[in-house]
Amino acid sequence: MTSIVSISEIAFLIGDPARTNMLFCLQTSEMASAADLTRAAGVAPSTASEHLAKLTQAGLITATQMGRHRYFALASPQVAELLDGMDALASKLAPNGPPSLRNDQAALHARTCGDHLAGHIGVALTQSLLANGHIRQNGNTLTLSRSGRALLHDLDVPLDPLTQSPRRLLSLCHDWSEDAFHLGGGLGGALLQTFLARDWMRRPKGRTFVDITPKGRTILRKAFGINANAPASG
Repeated sequence: MTSIVSISEIAFLIGDPARTNMLFCLQTSEMASAADLTRAAGVAPSTASEHLAKLTQAGLITATQMGRHRYFALASPQVAELLDGMDALASKLAPNGPPSLRNDQAALHARTCGDHLAGHIGVALTQSLLANGHIRQNGNTLTLSRSGRALLHDLDVPLDPLTQSPRRLLSLCHDWSEDAFHLGGGLGGALLQTFLARDWMRRPKGRTFVDITPKGRTILRKAFGINANAPASG
């Protein structure tokens, strides 16, 4: 039998709410960035780094460096099975308990990841840009097309400062809740800042989600063909 001390250490690590949310985020997607896990946990980046280090050192998760970013995954199927068992037991013992952060429908619908838009709306926006040829993808290379520049001009997104910045203009960031990619880079940040500045979206202080205003829903529908109505709660 495994030592009681080892079992207690694992239980202690999983028992912290922030680390629990990180682990369950990883259970629903193959891989997630540190930024995604930080927002899922609802803690400061420095605190999230400490949690991720402890989970990695304990062998519950693994870390992979991809370019400038680190991505995390569950270390083994046994960890996923353990989380499934805990989830089933918690549902049985406390069926009327409060919903966990990982099931926060507002955050799954639209949230920030660093300085850009993530969640269902972030992924839908990215897919629209690609499908309409505003952004073209060739392998790992992304380019902004003439139609994309015209769209940004119509939306009053400042492009000149982005082209002069050392930051990469276009990049894709893995979205843990959608298991797809949303737009990052300078353009991803500029789009979110424009949406916020024009009151198409609002970011409540201290919250992970982004509110889309009625005007914002109209803009997203007309410019990107996105139905941005929030999902019904429940």
